[in-house]
Amino acid sequence: MLLVGTSHGLRDLESGEKFVDGMAVTALAPGGTECWYALLDCRSVVRLDQDMAGTVPAGDLPEPDGQSLAVLPDGTAVVGRTGARLSIVGPHGEVRNERHYRLQYRRSTMRMKFTLGTTLKAREMTL
Repeated sequence: MLLVGTSHGLRDLESGEKFVDGMAVTALAPGGTECWYALLDCRSVVRLDQDMAGTVPAGDLPEPDGQSLAVLPDGTAVVGRTGARLSIVGPHGEVRNERHYRLQYRRSTMRMKFTLGTTLKAREMTL
């Protein structure tokens, strides 16, 4: 599978199959060995499996302001949004909007720490 996302859709170049038509692909992210996630029109997160003939909706942001996408090992999608905000799209379609994070500078790497909801666990992502 060789996916290409454009302002008009998402296509597999190897098979020629169109997964999405008429929507802009804002971001693509691998979700493991057999699936991919896409952020469409800065708002909708969808999942693509190699075994499926299309996309499966994963969740929608409250506003069309998504900019980037990353997928955690458990299938949770993290969407970077404008205004330094994050949204968490859970494996079962639940969407949580996160507003609290801080940037930390350590030696030559910049790390972003954010707290997830009401839990006090902090996760760290390297930018």
